[in-house]
Amino acid sequence: MAILGAVYGIAPCVRVPAQVLAALFADAANTLASVARPKPLDKPVRACLKSDEAETIAPENAEIFAWIAQQNALRDPDQSHPTVVLIDGQTAFWDAACAAIPGEHVTEILDLLHAAGYAWEAAKLMHPTEQAAQQAPRRDLEHILKGRVGRVIASLRQQAKRLTQAQRETLEHIAKDFETHHHRMAYGAYLAAGLPIATGVIEGGCRCLVKDRMARAGMRRIVSAAQSMLALHGITLSGLWDDFVAFRIREDLRRRYGQATANADSHHALAA
Repeated sequence: MAILGAVYGIAPCVRVPAQVLAALFADAANTLASVARPKPLDKPVRACLKSDEAETIAPENAEIFAWIAQQNALRDPDQSHPTVVLIDGQTAFWDAACAAIPGEHVTEILDLLHAAGYAWEAAKLMHPTEQAAQQAPRRDLEHILKGRVGRVIASLRQQAKRLTQAQRETLEHIAKDFETHHHRMAYGAYLAAGLPIATGVIEGGCRCLVKDRMARAGMRRIVSAAQSMLALHGITLSGLWDDFVAFRIREDLRRRYGQATANADSHHALAA
């Protein structure tokens, strides 16, 4: 599994829960959904496809989050601007992020679409009719967006009593996930502060950088070759190709003719 990271700057965009709900549920008649959103700026992306002898993602985590920390330090060396860390529910990612990007100025936010996916899954288990299964996730997401995560957790556990053992286990897993990330789900406060609450940039990067280039019909690759392709494609999508080529030329000259042929340039080294 490839892991992808992105770093970008974006202007604050203050919203209210009703606007997010209207967008999530495609309310065509609701003008709240049509909000002019600022675009992400200066958005490099990087993907990693590595594993260790135990087949864990530890090497990928180490590389991607070290790069994210480096990029964040370059953009905000004196930590004078707010930093938002947006990730889905995977614990290993959050552990790596906490180690790589610590600080009181960092706001951790669980991707809203991760919570939305669980809300839909729970609704399908608890409500047999399609109409009820459509209404329940909207109600739960409205509570979540307004900071009532505890209310949703209690409701899931209460309704689980009338379900089968397997269904109860699934609902308990969802409830525990919400409990784990409760402190990262203050979406009402995030929206009021103009912070992003979803990982659309990462989802787009996964499609453009990984899937569209690496998962075409009939493609087969060894891991090392796939990693090289991901690295080059990431450099291209990040707008660093010219810097990368210049860096490679200078490094090749230095290798062939010695240190005196070119001056070191740490900025271009980032591309490699």
